[in-house]
Amino acid sequence: MAVQYEKLGWVDRLLTLWIALAVGLGKGLSNIAGVSDFLSGATIGGDTNIFLAIGLIVMMYPPVMRVDYGRVGQIYKQPKAVLTSVGLNWFVDPWLMTFLGLAVLHNHPELLQGFVLIGIARCIAMVLVWCELAGAEMDLVVTLVLINSVLQILLYSVYELLIIQIFLPAIGISSDTNADRSMGESFLLVFESVAIYLGIPFALGFGTWVIGQRVLGKDKYTKFANTIGPLALCSLLFVIVIFFAISGSQMVDDIVSVLLVAVPLIQDFLIMFVRSFLLCWMLNLPYGKTSAIAFTAAGNNFELALALAIALYGASLQQAFAAVMGPLIEIPVMLVLVYISRWLAGVLEFNSDEDKLRKLCEESGCKYEQCLSDNVLKECEKDKCDIVECLQKRQTTPSIIAEGEMVDVGSSFNKESSDNKSLEK
Repeated sequence: MAVQYEKLGWVDRLLTLWIALAVGLGKGLSNIAGVSDFLSGATIGGDTNIFLAIGLIVMMYPPVMRVDYGRVGQIYKQPKAVLTSVGLNWFVDPWLMTFLGLAVLHNHPELLQGFVLIGIARCIAMVLVWCELAGAEMDLVVTLVLINSVLQILLYSVYELLIIQIFLPAIGISSDTNADRSMGESFLLVFESVAIYLGIPFALGFGTWVIGQRVLGKDKYTKFANTIGPLALCSLLFVIVIFFAISGSQMVDDIVSVLLVAVPLIQDFLIMFVRSFLLCWMLNLPYGKTSAIAFTAAGNNFELALALAIALYGASLQQAFAAVMGPLIEIPVMLVLVYISRWLAGVLEFNSDEDKLRKLCEESGCKYEQCLSDNVLKECEKDKCDIVECLQKRQTTPSIIAEGEMVDVGSSFNKESSDNKSLEK
């Protein structure tokens, strides 16, 4: 099963390059006399940089406005998949990343704190791209993104308190950064920052979705949201330029810190993806759900982690440096995981009706979504009936186009079913 890279635009495919160029531009600006002082001095409320705050809020807006909030009612229809994803995202990975970070960064508490901020931020943006490339069930992906968005608002400050404020100091790891701030003050600051950098974009995104659906209709709103989508990348690059223009060239030249952050981050991507994929396979979930859960569990919300690192520690410290390194490492690793997902789909057996249809479609050289008429599979799942029998009863023969020829999916399944019965006899 070949990865279909045409789904990923050339701009997204070169995201690592754009980030590297933004880092270089920021470093260049930091060497110009007066630029760094001007940017770092543009603050509001004492320590909130205006340029970074605007960039971070705008960066979070496109992903949340593209979420289809109308699908929230589907959560209860697939409890096994949802509960598995929530468990992996909010009970396994934050602690896994903490211990992976401890193994490498125990002598670098500032980098470790920034690394933990990444671990407790669950992915809600780029995961949509990776899942589409891997052929995941996008309805489930959107549902999981919505759940993670809400849980992030509720739980991020709690995890920051538990891990950074309580657990790490308890084992003797702490930094002098903001040492004069009490635990309660830190918790409130994190909660306030999450409310600003995720809550505001979330409210704006949801409001845009409600109004846009009514005024434009679903199809036109989807096109509008896709048009706005590149704004997230532009804002991310803007934030990185400002960040490195303020922090100075010494951050870029510290290759040791880059490697120290990269090692546990790559380990986490691989461990979480493979573990989640195999767990879902053992739970007999179809490939579409398995890949959706695996990519959601492996990804992180680097935008939020960067926003919180800057808000808590400032743009010139190692915590923010660790967070900004995340996207540089994530993009190429996730593209490799797309290959791994497709490879595992061919190696492991997925025996659900959904996967039979998916395999037939791929063998015929078409997209899976084209193999079924609207709602047939969902209605079969709801009625708990066999997809083949359901298609026969409805006299539904979804057709797909493969190299100019019409392929009768229903007939193919009928033939497969007859062959199986003959073998049984």
